[in-house]
Amino acid sequence: VTVFSLSLQGRDSNSLEMARNVLKKCKTLMLPGFLRTFDATEYKESIYIATEAVVPLQSVISNDSAKIEFYEEATGEKYNNAVALGLKYIAQALNAIHKHNLVHGNIGAEEVFVTKGGEWKLFGLELVGAWNEEHSLLKRNAALLPEFRRSALQSESFNVYDIDAWGLGCLIYIVYSSSAAKDPKAIKVSDMRACRSMPRTLQPAFMALTGTNAKLRMNFGKFLNECEFVSGSDYVQMVNHLDNLAVTDATDRDNLYRKLAGQMDDVPLCACKHIVLAKLLTALSFGGGSAAVLEPILKIGSRLPADEFSQHVGPIVTNMFTSQDHLVRCRLLASTSQYVKLLPADLVNEKIYPHYQTGFTSKHADIRELTVRALVDFAPLLSEKNIVNDVPRNIGLLQQDREGPIRTNATICLSMVAASLPESVRSKTLVNGFGRMLKDPFVPSRTAALRSIGGTLDYYTPQQLAELLFPAVCPCSVDVHSEVREAAITLMSEMTQRLTANHKEMPSVGPDGQPLGSPQTPASSLSAAKADATAAAGGSWGAIGGFFGSGSAPTSGPKPSTETPAKPSTASSYTPSPATPTPAPVPKPTATTI
Repeated sequence: VTVFSLSLQGRDSNSLEMARNVLKKCKTLMLPGFLRTFDATEYKESIYIATEAVVPLQSVISNDSAKIEFYEEATGEKYNNAVALGLKYIAQALNAIHKHNLVHGNIGAEEVFVTKGGEWKLFGLELVGAWNEEHSLLKRNAALLPEFRRSALQSESFNVYDIDAWGLGCLIYIVYSSSAAKDPKAIKVSDMRACRSMPRTLQPAFMALTGTNAKLRMNFGKFLNECEFVSGSDYVQMVNHLDNLAVTDATDRDNLYRKLAGQMDDVPLCACKHIVLAKLLTALSFGGGSAAVLEPILKIGSRLPADEFSQHVGPIVTNMFTSQDHLVRCRLLASTSQYVKLLPADLVNEKIYPHYQTGFTSKHADIRELTVRALVDFAPLLSEKNIVNDVPRNIGLLQQDREGPIRTNATICLSMVAASLPESVRSKTLVNGFGRMLKDPFVPSRTAALRSIGGTLDYYTPQQLAELLFPAVCPCSVDVHSEVREAAITLMSEMTQRLTANHKEMPSVGPDGQPLGSPQTPASSLSAAKADATAAAGGSWGAIGGFFGSGSAPTSGPKPSTETPAKPSTASSYTPSPATPTPAPVPKPTATTI
């Protein structure tokens, strides 16, 4: 918020009249292009006006560092695009008041202000009044204006726009004249005729606005439509399309979103944050979003640091997770690696996660699969409550899914989020989650369970390896499918190495239960054996690999089951086999399409 204040003490009657005119007009001129006023009041011989946060245009154009801050360059295409958009806003504001037979009469760099997004807004309402009013404030106080700006008042006004057309021409000259920008009061009318620094596409309109014959000056409706510098700017057209999203049909809206993604690198970052993202959030809030909108949002997000990403992009992502649109949810889940790590944990747990976890029970198979894949990105940010209570339950739910690939990916996901599980429940959760999948009818699911156990061996105690996992893995070594047998034998070899190392570290005990001596090998043998087993597995996740079917992840619509559904487990957790298990019958081969 910016607060304008003026003390009325010691002011003459003319100054008081102009000050109170500003107080009155700022409340009534709520038109496009004018500085937005939140509140205004006169209190204890002072006037206070609260507006949106702005800085004077004069301070921006007279300082190259300020230009770079707002527009990323002091000259060039980005700066010209920002000027074109600014002139469009000023012309719209003037065109609006002229329709009400009002004249501004005080257009200059000191009366135009720049918002956080680099937009120009018109203010300086001291002389606003009815056109051709005999004793108007404009006529009575014309002498207070700089000499080059009051030139239009020295001749008869034939149209309501005559005076303001000259004023806009003066503003254009100040913007593109380096000497004028630093000292506007030193400008002479003759100097304006010699300006050659402005773009060629703007010069015809500039000459039409500042013509010596007031009758022939360009009105602002014509300026907006015929000035190639403004109407031909891709940046201005982009902002126009964003302003009209509410009345744009779905097809054109999706085309705009796709086009936006390619334009974001050419738009100043301030405009991306405060103009583009703000308008996209407004469109999403009123049902104008689609799956395509995520692409330009993430494109902008890639240019932001983490704190600004959470501030500007976080609300949009949260809003999109509340959408019931199937394709929007698919696109969100498929892109989690690009934005989740940049979001604050509080936002994820309190506002996003409740909507995200509904995907585990979606009726669409692709939503369920993408949801479990996305859990790998969400898990490091989840609170202990969500990790302990919800994650095992949701993964267990998908491990009983009717789709084999989803069951497989749920198992792989469990192994990839194991590090995020609290140590107190980690090993129990993993044993239960992997154990139940060793008897799954889908071959890749059994293989994934075996490789997941191998990738998480560091989380199990020797007792768990010997009493729980070995008895469960052994039957897989005689599976009818060679892929399963190979994975089971490799895993048993790794577990054997760890148990052997543990055996050498354990002291021998005599018949009386007393230790007989020191351990048979140094204490480092167990860690060395673990390292050998990990290396044999190909690294921490080398034995697991990526998600099953990652090369052809579904994007829309449920897919039919291509294999025999798994029977739901009747037990809430996996129960290990006895110490001497009864050999399981060899399953008959079944035709399975993967």
